[in-house]
Amino acid sequence: MFLNVVVSGWRVFAHQPCVRSIGIFALSSLLVACNSDSDSASVNQSAASAASASAAQEPQESKKISIKGGAIKGVIENGVVRIFSIENQAGMFRKSPKPLGDAERTDVNGQFDISIPAVDIDAIVVEITADANTRMTCDVVNGCGLNQQGDPIGFGEKFPLSSEFVLEAAYSGLQDQSALTLYVTPLTHLAVSYAKENINGLSEDSIDAAYALVEDTLKLSKGSLQLPPPDLTRLNDYDVLSGDELQYAIMSASFLAMVNTPDWFSVDEVINSAAERFAQSGGLPDENAGVVSEVTLDDLFYRASDIASGLQATVDNDQIIVELISVESSTDMYYQDVSSLYVDESAPAKNEQPPVAGNVAGESVSTEKSGATNQVEQQGSNVVASQPAKALTISSHPGSVVVDVNSPAMLSVEVQGDGVIRYQWRKDGVELAGENAQTLSFDSVLKSDAGVYDVLVSNDAGQVPSLAATLSVEDIAYTAQLSWTIPNKRQDGTMLQLSDIAGYVVAYGTSPENLSSQLIVEGAQSTQYPFENLDPAQTYYFKIATVDVNNIQGEFSDVVMKSFL
Repeated sequence: MFLNVVVSGWRVFAHQPCVRSIGIFALSSLLVACNSDSDSASVNQSAASAASASAAQEPQESKKISIKGGAIKGVIENGVVRIFSIENQAGMFRKSPKPLGDAERTDVNGQFDISIPAVDIDAIVVEITADANTRMTCDVVNGCGLNQQGDPIGFGEKFPLSSEFVLEAAYSGLQDQSALTLYVTPLTHLAVSYAKENINGLSEDSIDAAYALVEDTLKLSKGSLQLPPPDLTRLNDYDVLSGDELQYAIMSASFLAMVNTPDWFSVDEVINSAAERFAQSGGLPDENAGVVSEVTLDDLFYRASDIASGLQATVDNDQIIVELISVESSTDMYYQDVSSLYVDESAPAKNEQPPVAGNVAGESVSTEKSGATNQVEQQGSNVVASQPAKALTISSHPGSVVVDVNSPAMLSVEVQGDGVIRYQWRKDGVELAGENAQTLSFDSVLKSDAGVYDVLVSNDAGQVPSLAATLSVEDIAYTAQLSWTIPNKRQDGTMLQLSDIAGYVVAYGTSPENLSSQLIVEGAQSTQYPFENLDPAQTYYFKIATVDVNNIQGEFSDVVMKSFL
């Protein structure tokens, strides 16, 4: 057997921040074997049977249903689209393990159009996943975190997605339709995740109730999740947009905006965390208690209001600007309703009296707000007293961080208030000497730096503690993942059947002349194997060969190598 191996790239898995991973890609392999006459006859007979069966089935083409829609969070280009039927399994409605037909891809605008057989299918789940060719457009005006090179991802820029990314939408009632338009967003994903946990699973009533619950939780109008969310990076392309359409799209974008906080590395982490919490409790918490990273309503509404505000400067259409102003106002109001950090400074506290310095019996005192002073009239003379400093509010708390040992780390806090603001960082409740800045920085964290941190912020009006943030320090684990494609030809150029392959043998070591370690990867359809807990100081070498069902091993591939340094 001859196996040709080419290294096409090294892959790092973003969803595992403490793991350094590489991927070795073997592009083709040819199994050396001889075809017997009986083999050829068997193949020819099978081919003839398949052709006959295909011809017999052609006149019986079944009815099709067209499933159209879009993947919007921003726009997801080249997303992998699969449609699954929902099956009734003893009264429990579940997503089928096998898709209906082959996977398709979304176009440059995130749209898809797939036809499925209509026979005996009444309910479906549309699933969007990502691979190396998938790109998402940043639809957050302030940017979408950092790319793999550490550079900011700007508004309207495209960036790759993790292989862990997934969005779903569901629909029941196909039997009466010839076409369906269905949009897949983070909000529909929350609904499907919740419906799956219902006692009846993905029944029609469960899906409808889950969609309504998401709309109610995020303060959207009834039926909003059935609307086509617009592309927020191309609002000038629309003549008219409703406030409901804009609010739906902006609330979806608020999930992506969460990657601008220290708690999240990627949008798939945000969506998966929110979906898990929503599935378990039927909602999202109002606020973060500071113990673990969570997607909360106050964060989503706050960022939605910020997105709506920023979008106004990107649009020339007056009608859309008016709707954006309305969305900004409503989401800000929702933020105020759920956030304990919001303080209405225009409303005095109950029984609060205006502060007056030096007031004694018999004095004539009038107070009038003018700028930052109170004017006090005392026995014909004017005395001006300074307005007391306003109480501090923390607008952004420190976020929990997980970092590799010897890596840099940073915790920060954002505060609103008057006067001189003072900071005192604490670790595990103990004040850290000299740590009195807005940001607590570590040039190279040690294992001993792990702990729970918070900061006391104060001014002349008083002191406020932040929520706690956990700094976790992990050892670096180095993992090399060897990947290859399944061979489909023999060395003589004839076709190689999958059933002829038993598995693969991989030889490896730290010297190319002595690859004494070997392992067997069973199964013809196996295409990868991870090598874990490797020494970063070593260089590793790999080669692979195919083993057929008669236990005959082909030739090894060329040797490939990887160094972590």
